[in-house]
Parts: sequence; structure tokens; C-alpha cells
Amino acid sequence: MKKAFITILTMAMLTSVGFAKPSLVVNSKAKKFLTERNHFDAKNFNKKGMKAPARASSLVVAIDESSDKTQKNLKNRLSENYRVRVSAHEKNVLWFNEGNVTVDLSDLESDRNLSANKILSAVLPSEYADQFKLVTIDKRYLASMDKKVEIDGYAFKFKRVFNGRVVRNDKNFLTVLTDKYGHVQNANIAMQDLKTTSEILTTNDDAAENQATLDSVLVADYDRIEVFNEDGEQKQLKAEKVEVGSVAEAYCEVEDGSAKKLYPCLSYVSKVSVGDGKFISRIIDAPHSRHSWNRNRQGKKPVKFRRYNR
Repeated sequence: MKKAFITILTMAMLTSVGFAKPSLVVNSKAKKFLTERNHFDAKNFNKKGMKAPARASSLVVAIDESSDKTQKNLKNRLSENYRVRVSAHEKNVLWFNEGNVTVDLSDLESDRNLSANKILSAVLPSEYADQFKLVTIDKRYLASMDKKVEIDGYAFKFKRVFNGRVVRNDKNFLTVLTDKYGHVQNANIAMQDLKTTSEILTTNDDAAENQATLDSVLVADYDRIEVFNEDGEQKQLKAEKVEVGSVAEAYCEVEDGSAKKLYPCLSYVSKVSVGDGKFISRIIDAPHSRHSWNRNRQGKKPVKFRRYNR
């Protein structure tokens, strides 16, 4: 075992010598968030009948992959106003459309969040609308016969919010496609069955430790970044610099033995410089500290982080 460990460590050292990690720049807005953050999950401790810890803490969430109760309830509610179908390729994804929903997008350039909230209110039943948070608004383009390119519509992309944290996996999302006039063309949505557990993780690590942990993620994962070019071909570009613009309290998916859980983490909205003045947008997930996820494991095996950095 010792020999194997030495071999792995040597390989890691050789890798770090051959490939330098990108430099990390955290802007003032993100630094302020990390300095002032004090996420405390008091409401859910009360629901569990538990005494809240003295330090900022959050409860771990279990993912029940054997149940589709949330999806069924959602489908029934959506069916009151839309034509709904289950995706042929992803059973947890619902597709729906409705021909008479148009949202005023005149404020899109000046207030993206206002336009996003209009979309949520128009598309989802009220009990689900407040469970999603805007991630990005992508412009959709159309090239005419004379090769003139113009905006054809928008893709509003949302992630689910649970216990005040953004759920960072590919099974809890909402995407709404509109034309350039705000007419809703179609949408797809996914929501898993989630339940808070009695497992507690402290989240009171200071800003310096938060940034050091993010820096260690860059060492492990961000020497090169995979992108798709204009022809749809995948290629790797060298990441030179990561600029963090904002931070959000989040839940990251982990494997705990055979079970999947959501552990409290931080998501960093970033621009990755890949040279020649080009930047690629990325959301980079990281634990609160380099030891937080295993601090309270009490002899159990470490959890496995399922990275979802997009």
C-alpha cells in the first residue's frame, strides 16, 4: 500500500511540474460574499427537532433515485395548462409547451433577473416557480440566406434551489426557449426527490480557506479545459487564468457508498482565460474547506465528489 501511494504521489508531482495551474483572481464582490457569508440552516434543524449547532452549519440532503413522486406531482400540475411528455432519453426530464404564453422581455438587457422571474411566473405553477434560480440567458442566432446573423430567440437556463442552496447536478434544472419576441416555444424540467438527513456539516470556514480550497480544485482539474469549436469538435485548451465574478451557496452531489447525497458547497461563477483574449464561462464547484466533507465522517470511507462544473 505504501509503495502504491508513493507511485501515485510521484505521478501527481510530475503532472504539476509539466502543467502549471491557471492563476486565480477573485473580484471584490465575490470576496465580500465569502467574508460576510454565514449560511445557517436553522429552519431545517427545527424541522428535524434538532438543536442547532453553535457554528454555521447545513444538513446533508439524500437523493432518492428509487422514487419519482416529485416528477409525478409536477407532471400533473403542468398538465393542467400544457402538453407534457417524458423525455425518451432521460426519464427524469419532462418536456412541455404551450402556444399562448408570451413574456415581455423589454427589460432583458437592463435587468436580466426581472425577465427571468417573468418567465418563471408565466411558465411554472407558483409552488414550483420559487424553487429555481437563473444561471444564464443564452442568445439563439439565425443566419439568413444573405449570411446575415441575427438574434432568433433566447434560452433561459435555471437551476433548482433547495434549502437555500443551488443544486449542482444534471437532474434538477429548468430550460425555457423563447423566440426574440418573448413567445415561449417549449421547455424542459427535471426535479429529483430530495430529503434532508440528520447529518450535519459545518460551513463556517473563513474566506481565506474558501479560496485556498478553490485553488486546490484548479490544481486538480483546471490545467486544460475541454470546449467545442464551431464544427462541433471537442478540443482541449490551456487554462491560463480563472476570474471569479460571484459566489453562491450550493449543494454538490457526492457518492457515499452506494447512495447519492448532496453536500453543502460553494459555486464560483467564473471566466476562464484560454489565451488570445478569449474567455469561457464556467461555474466551478468546491467544498467550503479542504477537509469539511470528511470532518464528521467518524471512520467512514471518504465521499466521492461528482464534479459538475458547467
